[in-house]
Amino acid sequence: MSLKASIDALRNDANVWDRVSYAISGAGAAAGTLGLTETSMSFAAGRTGLLDTYNALTDRVAGLLAEGGEIQYRLAGALDRVATDYEASDERAAAKYDGVWDVK
Repeated sequence: MSLKASIDALRNDANVWDRVSYAISGAGAAAGTLGLTETSMSFAAGRTGLLDTYNALTDRVAGLLAEGGEIQYRLAGALDRVATDYEASDERAAAKYDGVWDVK
């Protein structure tokens, strides 16, 4: 695989992780809206603790999804920075050795 193909693959992977981040963050935001009240569930849900357990669970899921989205976003950024570093390194090497192999 050529360097250009490798850099393109890194950038493509970064794009995929960025889209995954967006999807996970969206799911977290949606999960955050799933809380219920005692009237939404039943009068017994409040008395038995089911309502509190349910709301704690939805809060936890929403938090984990938000955290996962942030991690995916940072991974996408890291991949993009690696691709940029490879590109810059290749350009510096090309400039450094420009003309070295030219027959004089």
